[in-house]
Amino acid sequence: MEVLPIWVKNMVSKRDIRKHVLLNRKEMSKREWEENSQLIYERVVSHHFFLNADEIYCYVDFKNEVGTKKI
Repeated sequence: MEVLPIWVKNMVSKRDIRKHVLLNRKEMSKREWEENSQLIYERVVSHHFFLNADEIYCYVDFKNEVGTKKI
């Protein structure tokens, strides 16, 4: 039996998780994406960290990630 270092095992799992998440995002309808992005937007902008922040940094959505343009 071959024993892999823990970081190699984690990379395999991480790769599988990324594939799964990407596939789920690709299969999501435009409407579902818009609704989920809206819900996340509402949670973010009402959070006390957001409301009390002096500066906000945010990624630009890519490949069906959560929409961030409103933020």
